[in-house]
Amino acid sequence: MKILCAVLSVLLIVALGYIFLQHRDAPEKIVLLDVERIIAQSAPGKAGREHLSIIDQRFQQGMEDLHRSYQNAPEEEQQRVFNNAEETLFRQFSVEERSVSDSLKKIIYEEAEKWRKAHNVGAILPAQLALVNSDKGLDCTDEILAAVDQRKITFAELPVLQINHSPAVAPYSPLTKKQTDEKTRAAGLDGPKSTDK
Repeated sequence: MKILCAVLSVLLIVALGYIFLQHRDAPEKIVLLDVERIIAQSAPGKAGREHLSIIDQRFQQGMEDLHRSYQNAPEEEQQRVFNNAEETLFRQFSVEERSVSDSLKKIIYEEAEKWRKAHNVGAILPAQLALVNSDKGLDCTDEILAAVDQRKITFAELPVLQINHSPAVAPYSPLTKKQTDEKTRAAGLDGPKSTDK
């Protein structure tokens, strides 16, 4: 058993040595990118936050309109409608956030990839993953931030809220019923005619 372990260890060392020799002439350079800084400081990042802020304001206005619309509805119906509206708006806002995030990530990725290829770099890692970094030469954030700032970000159209107002219960009147029946008969909509005589 000891001999088998020794043989496997030697084979592993030989394999690692061979891999090292293959790559010793061209070590892959790794640089860091502060993604959070790009999201916070770039023009597309700021535009994304502004877009989400407008959506949030519209949703808040929609909820206020809904509360006014249902202020005379029964308490039970109000709670049902308000809870449903809040859940719907929360889901929709999450979709909007994801859309903005995806658009921004796409721009950052494209610019980082262009930079990586132009500078013959093996990999760009998020700076947040680095435990320690004192070499400013390993940070490409400023250059990629400048490139991202030149990009225009597009969003889906702002969502439109439609408030379904509380159904008003019209008072019943025999006159209204009679007029409705007369209109139905005049239009020939009495219902099925019997052929039995």
